[in-house]
This record gives sequence, C-alpha cells and structure tokens, in this order.
Amino acid sequence: MVDLPGGTLLPAFGDGRVHPVMGDLGLLGAPVRKCTSVDGIVEAVRHWADGHPEAEWITGDGFDAWLAPGPRISFDSDWPVTDLEPLPGIATAVTRQTPAGIPDGGRLRQERIAISTALAAHSAGCAHQAFDETEWGVLRPGMRADVVLLAADPVGTAPRDLADLPVLGTWLAGRPTNGFDTVFPVPPGGR
Repeated sequence: MVDLPGGTLLPAFGDGRVHPVMGDLGLLGAPVRKCTSVDGIVEAVRHWADGHPEAEWITGDGFDAWLAPGPRISFDSDWPVTDLEPLPGIATAVTRQTPAGIPDGGRLRQERIAISTALAAHSAGCAHQAFDETEWGVLRPGMRADVVLLAADPVGTAPRDLADLPVLGTWLAGRPTNGFDTVFPVPPGGR
C-alpha cells in the first residue's frame, strides 16, 4: 500500500504512505519507505516475507503448481505500475528473476514456466479471458491476425535475453501498424 510518484502499487489509505497490511496475519508491513522504484518495493516485500508461513500468499508467487491441473492462464501488464511491454513479463515468468537478474537462479525456481506457456498466456490466454477466443489469440484462418515479428524465435532465445528481443514489426487485424516498410521494404515504383 504505497503511492509512488505517478502511480500506485496498491490502494492506499489517508496520507498515501506505508500502512499496516494483512492485519489478520499480525504483520506490520514491509520496510519500503526508502524504495525508489516498483522493482525495489517488490524486492523489499519479497525479502520481508521470506520465512513467513504465508510467504507464498503474501508475494503471490507460483504459477507452475497452478498449471499442473491444466487451467488456462492469462498474463497482462499492470501498466502504468509495471512495464506495458509483454516481453519483460514473459522473461520474469520464465526466469523468476527481476530485470536485473535477481535473485541468481530465480525465486522459487520450481515455479518457472516454459517460454511457450508464457507466450500462450499472453496471447490465447488473454483472448480466452476476454471471451474472444473465437476471434483472436492464435493464428488460424478466419481469426483476426494480430502479429508481432521479433528479431529471433523467442522459444529458441536464452530466457535472460527475452526481455530485450527487438520488435521488427507489428500487425493489428492483418494490417501493418509498425515497422512494415523496414521489414518488407517497398520496391522502387510502389507495391
């Protein structure tokens, strides 16, 4: 429950500073007053929760255990609190690390998910959550063609490099929206 300049991490009360959280657990809250970024706050909360019997609940950790029974999941950004771009979120789900590579080896390593699972959560999973899976979310004849062309295959990319994969072009409903002329240069004399 901390307000940051330009955004709110969690809803706050009164003066918008640190307040007791999870009172039923007898917890007073993470020491976040000196944090200067959302990443800093998240890391402070995770460090503070380590060793607490409700740590997984407090930090919201763990996807892989949820996936074992087979439910559909969707990923999205918490913009403007976190990055709007999906690749950093996909990288975090795959590595379980901050963009700075902390902690070494990832937090709750057993909860890392495959790149293909994270990509599906950001595409088909979002379409399912929006009750639009018959319209978009996968590339199939008759579906809306929303496409992002990356500089490399994300499935074959080292997980630590996912967040920095260059986007070469985007298409929305089959129409180029960004980078089309760079990826497919217009020949002299037109198309």
